[in-house]
Amino acid sequence: MLRTESPKKTNTQAFSKALPERLQQLFPDKIGERECESCGNTVPIYMQNGVRHSRCLSCDNLALEKEMIQFQKETAADAFFWNNSLVPPDTQKTRFENFNLKGLSDSQQDAFRKLKWYAENFGNWGDFDSLLLQGNYGIGKSHLSHSVAQHVKSLRKNVIFANTKMLLRKIRNSYGDSKETEAHILKNIESCELLVLDDLGAEYVRKDKDGEESWAADLILTIIESREDKPNIITTNYNVESLQSKYGTHGGRIISRMMQGTRVVKFTGEDRRIKGGGNSAWNQG
Repeated sequence: MLRTESPKKTNTQAFSKALPERLQQLFPDKIGERECESCGNTVPIYMQNGVRHSRCLSCDNLALEKEMIQFQKETAADAFFWNNSLVPPDTQKTRFENFNLKGLSDSQQDAFRKLKWYAENFGNWGDFDSLLLQGNYGIGKSHLSHSVAQHVKSLRKNVIFANTKMLLRKIRNSYGDSKETEAHILKNIESCELLVLDDLGAEYVRKDKDGEESWAADLILTIIESREDKPNIITTNYNVESLQSKYGTHGGRIISRMMQGTRVVKFTGEDRRIKGGGNSAWNQG
């Protein structure tokens, strides 16, 4: 609703009239008021060089505050990801946008659609919350799982992408390090909103002289147990039976907990790194 200004001049108008004509153009004239359609506040209307101006500062400040909050969340999500993730160099630039669908098998194209849907509908999946990606080397598992991680991170969620071998090495190296302890690493893994555990099974699980599994199998069980009923994506070159055999007496518990609320996405296709002599849009896994 427009309310016109009374004939009485404001101090600003009086001051501007006292200036030379060429400087008067720099000062807007208040010609009325209106009610902000968003917040209901009274907002002045100005005329300057024949153009009307009317901004609600309350709404502008609120919009700026929301923008700053979103920026802080985005910055925090980025920091959490890069402080806690272990992404191989050839995976860091992989996104849905550079996943080349040309010449792929039907299962690879189907996997692309499923993973993209999973990312775009994060948290609204229905009767499952996790994915197990199975298939040979070099057919896109790591590429697609990292693409999901990047998309979910852009939603300002706390995400960790960890290559399994790199993660176990990091935890082993943390012993005796007061800055980043095993407990701290595992706490962040447990609390994150999406965990991508890449290339499970590629790590070496050594058995002792009595045939018992190594520290690595114990640690993987700890991680899997901490992520029950939470969103996870696990990629592996093994089938479920082979994974269970690999982890020995821990195998049954690892697989049981890993498969709870999990859908399996199977890949078949050729290793594009071998076929194409290397392709930046493709990474191992």
